[in-house]
Amino acid sequence: MDPILRTIQQPISLNALPQGACAIIKDVQAGPFDAERLKAMGLCEGRHVTVLKPGQPMIIAVMGVRIGLDRNLARFIDLAPVEHPQPCCMDPLDAINEEASA
Repeated sequence: MDPILRTIQQPISLNALPQGACAIIKDVQAGPFDAERLKAMGLCEGRHVTVLKPGQPMIIAVMGVRIGLDRNLARFIDLAPVEHPQPCCMDPLDAINEEASA
């Protein structure tokens, strides 16, 4: 489990996830329009997500893709800790560099 998330005892939203931490999307609490937009970007229940850069917009990785996401929209995404981070929790650029050096 990610050491940062190990200490979290209550639900955390994506906008509060620290840089470098990986988590699983547990629920999306946005309205219908925003929920559809998030789903179209791959941000839906069960997906692994990593914060690459906090800020406005925040940069996240999901499904091997970097996405710029408004922090206000990220607050509607509830997360759960990850027991064993998957390769999809890596920064996509790091994954490409690993493949190139292999």
